[in-house]
Amino acid sequence: MDKPLIIMYERKMKKNRTESRPLRVNIANHWLTAKPFEVWGPRTLPDTELIFIHSGTFALELPRQTVQAGKGQLLVIFPGERHCFRNLEESGRISCIHCDLPETAASVVLRVRPVEDIDLIDGFRRCAEAFIRPAPWRKELLDAIMTEIWIRLQSYKPLTESVRPAGRAEEMAQYIRDHLDKPVTRNILAQKFHISPQHINYLFQTELGTTPTGLLHRERAKKAFLLIQNERISIKEAAHRTGFCDPYHFSKVFKKIYGFSPGRITRFFKPQ
Repeated sequence: MDKPLIIMYERKMKKNRTESRPLRVNIANHWLTAKPFEVWGPRTLPDTELIFIHSGTFALELPRQTVQAGKGQLLVIFPGERHCFRNLEESGRISCIHCDLPETAASVVLRVRPVEDIDLIDGFRRCAEAFIRPAPWRKELLDAIMTEIWIRLQSYKPLTESVRPAGRAEEMAQYIRDHLDKPVTRNILAQKFHISPQHINYLFQTELGTTPTGLLHRERAKKAFLLIQNERISIKEAAHRTGFCDPYHFSKVFKKIYGFSPGRITRFFKPQ
């Protein structure tokens, strides 16, 4: 990262450190050459950094763990993490985006994942080009590109947790997934699985890290996303088919989970 950009970035972050603006690009760089065994840090970022590795091997050194990532992988550094980012070879190239993502990002985005989506990779290039070129509608263009990147990050299954813990909470979670179009409350789960409503909350928090309502909303939003993406149905129909009481409530829950409105799906994502 060039020094003028670092200075501009730090000044901007000091000014906006306490603000929360989902899907905002703070700085973007494409095809950076890392010096042999170069180290960034120790440092703590106020925003999320997405790093795509074009070549080489890199390590993210955190207080309690070290994570390695190599060619073709996406590495995520979350806000507030004290870390060093280290090049482990004599050469390496990366693209990076410093951005503000929804607060739910850390719960659904894996630290490291392989990326085969060519359009997602190209999003780093387009984002960097839009960032450095003064032009009319620059902010709107950056917002649109970042929205597309975030949609792709949210939508590809390898990015989300694929291994779920075994236990009573997982049994109830599967019941919720099988009945997304029907009302599912704690009392219904309590009667079905012979567990008190209070203990259900405890099991979900300890085994799955969420609540029954939180999981229900996330699974319904995921199903609605796929329906709108692949069948091009209306928001009203998607809300009805996934068990939401009305389109307004559906849109509110969807935006809270994904960080953007369901109306943007057809604009940025083609049917599969």
